[in-house]
Amino acid sequence: MKHFHILFLVLLVGCAAPTTKQVKINPVLAEIEAKKQRELVLQETVVANKRLSNISYRILTGAVSLCSKNKHKRLGLHLWNMYSWKNEWKDTAVGIFGVSNVVQVSFAVPGSPAAKAGFREGDVLTSIGSWPLPVGEEGIKKVNDKLRELLKENTESLTISIIRDGKQHTLSVDTVDSCDYPVLLDPDDAVNAFADGEKLHIARGMMRFIRDDNELALVLAHELAHNTMGHIDAKQQNAMVGAAGGFLVDILFAALGANTQGKFADMGAKAGGNAYSVEFEQEADYVGMYAMALSNFKLEEAPNFWRRMATQSPGSIKFKSTHPTTPERFIALEATVKEIRAKQSAGQPLKPDMKEPAKEPPQDGTNKSK
Repeated sequence: MKHFHILFLVLLVGCAAPTTKQVKINPVLAEIEAKKQRELVLQETVVANKRLSNISYRILTGAVSLCSKNKHKRLGLHLWNMYSWKNEWKDTAVGIFGVSNVVQVSFAVPGSPAAKAGFREGDVLTSIGSWPLPVGEEGIKKVNDKLRELLKENTESLTISIIRDGKQHTLSVDTVDSCDYPVLLDPDDAVNAFADGEKLHIARGMMRFIRDDNELALVLAHELAHNTMGHIDAKQQNAMVGAAGGFLVDILFAALGANTQGKFADMGAKAGGNAYSVEFEQEADYVGMYAMALSNFKLEEAPNFWRRMATQSPGSIKFKSTHPTTPERFIALEATVKEIRAKQSAGQPLKPDMKEPAKEPPQDGTNKSK
């Protein structure tokens, strides 16, 4: 170890160094600036979360008919306390938002049951029905768990007591049917979004790239479609099938005296997981447009998102691996918009068209085709 340190110092001496005078940094001023930058980060994050919550509420409640297998009730009420953040971010939140160890309303989604019931930012919750609210570090988690438990029971309304301006109020809030897929803002700066079968994830980079609420709705509806159509489970199943096939090849090589170290099983899993990946993306685009229409978002400008995405990633214009090309996605969305508008004009239900089931052969063994 001693020799390593000596070698490191020798290499460091030989490195090129800056040639201009260095500005001396006052550590006190640096800490003050760090505090200011944390405030800016937190404020921007809260604004992004509100925007994401507002649009996702419309999608999750508007397209609930597509989520028949995974629904629950929703209020449109968002809560927090000082323990919603950790470490230095907690102190920053206390300074900016005035949060404490009690559970407060961060905001109510416009047009939601919570907003209609009169909840306001800063309201302090004291009880849900006869259940008194806890305080402290576990308070926000316990309250969210309790609300989720009650909403899973298909409760039509809840009674929640609050304190506002030193006075106690009791508000009755209705519930609304919703798809049960929480939406999370990920800190990743990549222009990315994904579904994992249980949640929808939107990266900060995607939030910056998105131009307006309709584009955000398009992205959320696409990821929602991945979950409602069971794409994640299907890809996992395909990966298992591919791995099993590759494992048989590994066994064959082992019988011949060659140790492949599971190479073919790994290759098979990857190939299986990517099987029909392009088709799954196409289906999510298609079903997602119906989710947008059911949620009363504008459809006509939606295809232009893929023209803008092409400027972000020019290679996607020509090449495809796990996703369709951006021209293919643009054309497909335009066709889907026409399909949806035709159904609306004809007064038909807004349901994605499914493939015709394969016809069963005659049971008596005869061929009735001519």
